Amino acid sequence: MARIVRPQAIGFALVAWIAASPAAADIVTDTTVADFTAGTLGGCYVGQAADGELLPSPTEGSEFSGTSLPSGWLLRDWNPPNGVNTTGVGGGLLTVNSARVNRDPLNGPAPYGPGRSLEVAATFGADTFEHIGFGGGDQSGGNEVYNGPPWAMFSTGNQTAKVLARVHNGSTSTDVVIAAIDGVQHRYRIDWNATQIDFSVDGTLVHTDTANPIGANMRPAVSDFQIGAPVLTVDWLRMSPYASPCTFTSAVMDGGNAAAQWTTLATIPLLFSPPTAVTFVTRTGNVPVPDGSWSSFQAVSAGAIASPKARYLQYQATLSTTDVDTTPELEEVDVSYNACVPSGPEICDNAIDEDCDGVADVCTPTATPTVTPIPPTATDTATATVTPTNTVTLTPTRTSTATLTATATPVPPTPTNTATATPALCGNGNVDPGEQCDDGNTVNGDCCDSTCHFEPAGSPCNDHNTCTNGETCNGFGLCQGFTSCNTTFTCNFCGSKCTLSGSVCKCG
Repeated sequence: MARIVRPQAIGFALVAWIAASPAAADIVTDTTVADFTAGTLGGCYVGQAADGELLPSPTEGSEFSGTSLPSGWLLRDWNPPNGVNTTGVGGGLLTVNSARVNRDPLNGPAPYGPGRSLEVAATFGADTFEHIGFGGGDQSGGNEVYNGPPWAMFSTGNQTAKVLARVHNGSTSTDVVIAAIDGVQHRYRIDWNATQIDFSVDGTLVHTDTANPIGANMRPAVSDFQIGAPVLTVDWLRMSPYASPCTFTSAVMDGGNAAAQWTTLATIPLLFSPPTAVTFVTRTGNVPVPDGSWSSFQAVSAGAIASPKARYLQYQATLSTTDVDTTPELEEVDVSYNACVPSGPEICDNAIDEDCDGVADVCTPTATPTVTPIPPTATDTATATVTPTNTVTLTPTRTSTATLTATATPVPPTPTNTATATPALCGNGNVDPGEQCDDGNTVNGDCCDSTCHFEPAGSPCNDHNTCTNGETCNGFGLCQGFTSCNTTFTCNFCGSKCTLSGSVCKCG
């Protein structure tokens, strides 16, 4: 697979998930026929208008690659048996000389009725009777394509200087000059409906025919009647309707190691206008063949890849249209990632992944704290029983006073043990037994929750960096975000404003 990997210099933010050695961003590109055919087409079609493009499958289509006509296409010599017919396929072109090429009525599909669009990339030579378009006929006894009407075609007609829009429904006909023959390849398009036929060149409508409606069946065909140069050449041919939607799954892309941060996905063209649309999802994993260990597919929004860090990435592109005569053409997909370059053995608790294994290690405590209970203080409280003084009166004259001394009988105290509470360990900044993390607080929303356990991957968080957005927890206590550029704020680590450089946020 001829994939392009190109480095792109970027600035970097000192956030928790950055690799040990900040490096240039890399871009993996799918743009050639080989790139797209390396994936799973899922009903899509690989064209070759340039080096390669992806589109929904047309009803009829050929890129005329290889060295022979595609299966189901028929070649007929206009001037047999003179031996000068040099029609053939080579160098990515169909060259037509003294012959006609059309779908085989015996071994190919039946002819089609109106409601079709035919688009052909071709170069006319300065010669008579060169034709591209729709034609009737069944290849029997002179009833052959372009041997008689009906037809709707671009043609040189019986002259050598102009390209004509020609329509003949069997009763009436019109020939209209639409361009000069310039020896340059153009995209010729015919939109054939029951009451109207439109002719366009390179996306511009050049003629509309309503005087010669064609309801009969026709098929795509190209032809050059004259012997020898100049000849007619065709790069590719496609006829609607297009099968919509189709979903293409790319080949697996390799970011080097488990710490690769996949960041953005960009396309050419940049935008797809209605009625066409292209949407993307991505997934990542650390084994080369996707399996249950890979993440699920996540939507790409505004070019930002939401899939977690991993060595490998795969994208899916869904191409669709609400007008089956119009198709999106995806010419290029650029996937960017920040590579991780190992810088040495892992150092725990510094939020840096020095060994690029995808995890910034957290320290394990070396000592287990002990709690010594404080013994209770016993207090004896004496309980005294007091007998009041009794006064005895003696008859008749003597009074005797007796004083009784109270005896204190001690009552044993009830011991009360006042237990010293175990200190609250969560929030002390040390990872203690039973804890997964400890960031010195018991606040939720910072990826280490109020019970000192990791908050789930994908939980929202804030890394307090104005150059990132969409921050989420990575499931290991770290807050990570996507670089973005906000020129109204100042970066918190370099003292200058965020600017956009090569689609990546940069300080300065």
